[in-house]
Amino acid sequence: MFYFSKTNYTTKQQNNKTMALLYKIVRDNRKNSGNLYYGRAVQLQMVDTNALAEIIQRNCTVKKSDVLAVINELIEVMTDKLQNSCTVKLDGFGTFKIGLKTKGADTPENFSISRNVSGLRVNFISSGKKSQATNKVERTFLQGATLQKYDPTKVDTNKKPGENAGTQEKVEEGV
Repeated sequence: MFYFSKTNYTTKQQNNKTMALLYKIVRDNRKNSGNLYYGRAVQLQMVDTNALAEIIQRNCTVKKSDVLAVINELIEVMTDKLQNSCTVKLDGFGTFKIGLKTKGADTPENFSISRNVSGLRVNFISSGKKSQATNKVERTFLQGATLQKYDPTKVDTNKKPGENAGTQEKVEEGV
């Protein structure tokens, strides 16, 4: 259940963990786009590794320094595995792999790294479970997400991340 406060634009779920994802409506002004309007997510703040480690320390018995050490080692090990053509799966989190940005060649013999590969990228897909009711995959980070239209006049920049928000709509996500 959500509680709305009209004065400070804050929403709270019973477990005090989930807030609304803000969105704004923007017009696509590119040529041949038809000048249609689209919803775009709004991020109010960046939460860095240090801030996450502080939150984790408050929520469990592990010290912030230990959390940071594990995260740093995880990054090193994942980098090594990804660059050795492995897919890395963090259960309950998601799967990472390296992909190529390439241009097509007319034949396999005409394909070369220098001519056709323009870069590398990291592909990520969050973990999920297939819903029996909808037959869709419910992604880890999107389960229970709600949308709320962004109103910049109601944003308090002194609040902690996730405390700012504005009419909520339940969103069904699936792949």
